[in-house]
Amino acid sequence: MSHDLDAKMFAARRLLGSARDCLDAALAAMPGAGQDAVMVTPGLLSLLLHAVEARREVDRLEALRIGGGA
Repeated sequence: MSHDLDAKMFAARRLLGSARDCLDAALAAMPGAGQDAVMVTPGLLSLLLHAVEARREVDRLEALRIGGGA
């Protein structure tokens, strides 16, 4: 079980890193990216939600790893 969980954790962290990289690139390419407020596009919202889902999966797997449940 531990090896399977380690493999899942590795994949989840890699997915999270990729999601963050895509989100960072999209934000950097937006006009006015350095300002406090920018208009969120459906594509940007999708990238953000993907990053949030990936972070939740990493958190879930970390909780399993330390015995905190699902």
